[in-house]
Amino acid sequence: MIQLIEWRDEFCTGIDGVDYEHEELIRHINSLFEKAHDKQSMINSINEIYAEIAGHFVLEEQIMKNEKYDQYEEHRQDHAKLLDDIGDIAEAYESDEDITKLQQLMNDWFVEHFKTHDARLHRISK
Repeated sequence: MIQLIEWRDEFCTGIDGVDYEHEELIRHINSLFEKAHDKQSMINSINEIYAEIAGHFVLEEQIMKNEKYDQYEEHRQDHAKLLDDIGDIAEAYESDEDITKLQQLMNDWFVEHFKTHDARLHRISK
């Protein structure tokens, strides 16, 4: 399997449900790129990942609300931006089948988001 994003311990938030979903999302994203030879499978997989990520964000945002997380709005906006970006890239992929933009976005976003926004969640889990 292609490892676009490799799971790292530094991605852990200490919140079991969030960490489990993060690992599943990474697995799902990595498996997406094995299907790059079949356009319809790619489109279906991108849509599944979009839905999975959107559902995951609902969980994270509910936890942040419950904990009165001080950077909730900034974190929520980062979530919204990723969903918008994935939607835009999915539409572009349907036109030209260039998956490199999506690969780069997923890698950059997850690594950076985990290191910054989600790393702060670790503090509220203690």
